[in-house]
Amino acid sequence: MNIPTLPIPSSLLTSTLVLALFSTFVCNGCATLKSNTFLGAAMGATAGGLTGTVVGAPYHSATGMLIGTASGAALGALIGLLTEPKKTASQETDKTTATSTDLNDPSFTSPEVRRVWVPDKIDGTKYIKGHFMYVLERGSVWTMPQ
Repeated sequence: MNIPTLPIPSSLLTSTLVLALFSTFVCNGCATLKSNTFLGAAMGATAGGLTGTVVGAPYHSATGMLIGTASGAALGALIGLLTEPKKTASQETDKTTATSTDLNDPSFTSPEVRRVWVPDKIDGTKYIKGHFMYVLERGSVWTMPQ
């Protein structure tokens, strides 16, 4: 049984090889990402580009690759965004702030700050626009637990 085959031009093979190598590097670079959106876009662009190249062969492989890459990236980014884990309020807090819920821990008092209006002023060749100046009257101090 003789199966007819289409002649595959060398530009198709070159495009497919370049896209496959590029996708290997892109996907390996995405292995440590925490964003599903970017990873989904990269994987979608790769799969769409390869699919578009094959579907557009033999006469429109470059156009098929571009259309497949663009549509795959958009679809992959959308899927990645939808599967992105949502951050809770406790995960969004700044890690440098230390708050204690233990009532036996010492705490700080709030500082006393005075706000003073400084009017417009010309100082030699400088014009200084009116602004508020904040003066620290008393800083924070430790308090003992009660």
